[in-house]
Amino acid sequence: MSDSPVVDTIIEQNVTPIEREDASPVMEPAFDPFSLLTVMKKNSRYVAVINTNVAAGQLIEKSTFVITPYRVNEPDRRASVLANNFPALPCACDTCKIMGPSIVVPSGNMMLIQHSRKSNIKILFDSTNAMINLYASSDLKKGDELFINYMDLYPEDELSQEDHFSDIPSMQNMDLDKRVMEELYNAKL
Repeated sequence: MSDSPVVDTIIEQNVTPIEREDASPVMEPAFDPFSLLTVMKKNSRYVAVINTNVAAGQLIEKSTFVITPYRVNEPDRRASVLANNFPALPCACDTCKIMGPSIVVPSGNMMLIQHSRKSNIKILFDSTNAMINLYASSDLKKGDELFINYMDLYPEDELSQEDHFSDIPSMQNMDLDKRVMEELYNAKL
């Protein structure tokens, strides 16, 4: 007998563990990381600055993101801590109107871009590929500190939500957790 009832059940039922199929992994092109940002220290805190002159509308950072299981309005304390430090995936579906949008954890330098209502960056999500593209919303000079208005990520309606996506997801498909679970379920059939 082990310390785990799950392990004991598996042993009793003589269940063969599933083996991973890593013998021949499928490798395919994904994306090349791209960033025109440099991380600097300003008054003992890290900030992101642009490392070259860029024109409005130019791509300045490309990174991936992971959707957390938390939503910004959840009573769970962990959700409030995450919501204060990470962006939200814009959504105006009925669930998100109540529980708030899902909190995402971005890769790259985006986490070091400070919030300001006078932002100089536009965020564009590609939910199909789990990518975040950051664009200059105005002309920037080398050394300019970068700012994002994270409040823009909380849309009040479907039309304002669409401004943040390159692939404009439909409202019926915004519950990404449900869609992923359905795809996993259907793949097993």
